[in-house]
Amino acid sequence: MEISENILHQIDHFLLQHPFPLKEKELVFSQCFNETWFSNTLAWLLNPKGSHNLGIQFTKKFLEKIARIRTENPEKYARKETLLKWGKKGRGVSSKTFSLKNAATVREFYFAGSIERGQEGGPRYCDIMLLDLDTSDGLAVVIENKLFTSNRPGQLESYYLLAEKSFKRAKVREYLYLTLFGLPPLQHGDGTPRLLKEWVCMSWCHDILEILNSFPDNRHEEVVRLQKMLSWMAELGKASSSNLALNLHTMLLQSTAVLLLEELNRLGEGKPGEWHLHRKSDHGIVLIHTSAPKRLLFAELLPNLSLVVQSRSSNRALYEKIYIPFGLNSDQYFNILDITARNIYHLHFQKPDRYLADRRRMNSSVTPAKKRMLPVIEYLSRHKYMLQIILATFKFRGEIQS
Repeated sequence: MEISENILHQIDHFLLQHPFPLKEKELVFSQCFNETWFSNTLAWLLNPKGSHNLGIQFTKKFLEKIARIRTENPEKYARKETLLKWGKKGRGVSSKTFSLKNAATVREFYFAGSIERGQEGGPRYCDIMLLDLDTSDGLAVVIENKLFTSNRPGQLESYYLLAEKSFKRAKVREYLYLTLFGLPPLQHGDGTPRLLKEWVCMSWCHDILEILNSFPDNRHEEVVRLQKMLSWMAELGKASSSNLALNLHTMLLQSTAVLLLEELNRLGEGKPGEWHLHRKSDHGIVLIHTSAPKRLLFAELLPNLSLVVQSRSSNRALYEKIYIPFGLNSDQYFNILDITARNIYHLHFQKPDRYLADRRRMNSSVTPAKKRMLPVIEYLSRHKYMLQIILATFKFRGEIQS
């Protein structure tokens, strides 16, 4: 508990040094710090007829930024006739050739059709499509926006193949992977790294903020709000407290291990075997039951700090992941842990009744581990949005691996 309290003091000190610049902090966090709000806001900015009073200027600079990044990093990104370029040299289409006055944005664009037989169930909805399909233009930009999550296996490859097929008549088909700090897509083992070179990586806290700051006379309320939010996150990313996110990540895993172990063993009291901490991994903790040593129970943190639990045998998942949301108040967090522990028994063992004690209902009293961890859980609930952002800002520096 002393270690947890020290980490909480570190977080408090850090937040005092970097106060949030907007009023109604909790309301802004709950409404705005999610991928949906950021995607909606970007789609609005890219709409030349939007109420932001920027006309085509934001969209124009947005395309220029993509073209510059792609052109200036030839070893990192693909270059070909159907992609944007900056300058006169090399393959591609200049970003300055589009009028953009009739451009439109679509949220959650659905790609119809399948890539090939057997792949009909793949990802189909991209976050944003920027379209300017006038006869003289012919532009389709696929935008995947990731704040607190990462691309799923095959997701970007699927979007690329579907967009190439759906918009093959457009002279430019461009691809953007947008994160808080310009993180590259994850290269999953079943993906195609070659296709990921089509995706330009862009940062909200650097690239988008730079574009917004180039319009000093625009005082639209939503534009100013976004500027202040991105500036604040950019400062967090530059902060010198390099161990803070790592300590927070470790504390969350340790807290989970203590509480989950206690509840699992309480439910199995008087029955054969018991649960132990088997090992810690880069992504989470691994628990083992002495009566079923070949079945391992993995508890892992998602990028948004929520927890997933799953049993595996010989690296084969035994059931779908059980999801435990981050930031619940203590009563609901303890209750969902109790429910999760019971579900684990039924899913982990072939004969759960052999290991799950009789008449073990949800525990109404506060157990020793829960009593020790109560201040930590309440703190995490009060500051859940801020803590998600702290981890996201440090993650791009490689201190936390997805």
